[in-house]
Amino acid sequence: MPSLPRPIAGALLALACTLTLTAQHKPAAKPAAAPAKLGPGTYATFHTSKGTFVAQLFPNAAPKAVANFIHLAEGKQPYKDPSTGGLSMAPLYNGLLFFRTIPGYMIQTGDPLNNGQGNLGYSLPVEKNNLRFDQAGRMALAQVPGDPTTRNSQIFFTLKPVPAMDKQGFLIIGQIVRGLNVAQAIAVGPRKGGSMDLPAYPNILQSVSIQVIK
Repeated sequence: MPSLPRPIAGALLALACTLTLTAQHKPAAKPAAAPAKLGPGTYATFHTSKGTFVAQLFPNAAPKAVANFIHLAEGKQPYKDPSTGGLSMAPLYNGLLFFRTIPGYMIQTGDPLNNGQGNLGYSLPVEKNNLRFDQAGRMALAQVPGDPTTRNSQIFFTLKPVPAMDKQGFLIIGQIVRGLNVAQAIAVGPRKGGSMDLPAYPNILQSVSIQVIK
């Protein structure tokens, strides 16, 4: 291969040196901002197939319902497994599906049968509070419409303010404080058989971990 004329070769060498120096002095990319530090309180971290989100629980507003949720999550509450009919102490939420989702509206999980029909063999004492569905990320207990005695392990999260729910008797027990975008992503996807609220490929709730910050 013929050699380049010296002036051209020199110009190419100078250009290479300039590019090298430019690369060496290029400012480093700024690291992503760390999430805001969580304040004192009780938190549930939901590890899902779409990522992680965190909800602050409200034990003062719904003490019995929050205690029941925590005990089920940690395997400290015996319950009747509707799939076997026997008693179980296994952490309830591990591996369950978000079996009901409506994009931009809500996601629901907490049923061992993954269809909304599961029952753990006991009912929670009826509780009320003044919390409202006035912001996205509310965590509440699912129930048969108008019947608070049907509250159990099933929970749902709102993805936007839903003031209409304020008159339907749902009990709010927490608030998503980190990862709302993950909860919103869980609701996205094709529907089963043209249904509005049944995902064709439900996302998985892999586990729930509880943390108390003093």
